[in-house]
Amino acid sequence: MPQMAGIARMPVETFRKRFTAETGMPPAQYAMKKKVMYSKELLVNRQLTIKEVSNLVGIDDPYYYSRVFKKSEGVSPDLFRKSFYPELFD
Repeated sequence: MPQMAGIARMPVETFRKRFTAETGMPPAQYAMKKKVMYSKELLVNRQLTIKEVSNLVGIDDPYYYSRVFKKSEGVSPDLFRKSFYPELFD
């Protein structure tokens, strides 16, 4: 967040308050939401592993990524992928 505040040329706390007022969520939560949204696009590509997807969205720990994804989407990344490719899981 300090980098984003620097780009906006605002003190960190001012940036956080304005960002939250505009988006309805703190910057870190917004960034994680965007990572999950991008990862959903990547999961459609069945050639990428869950670990590769987590790395591509900037989350180095695939177990943490899976927990964040499940908390956000209500299903694990594997089950999300299964909805696109049920034949992979028969």
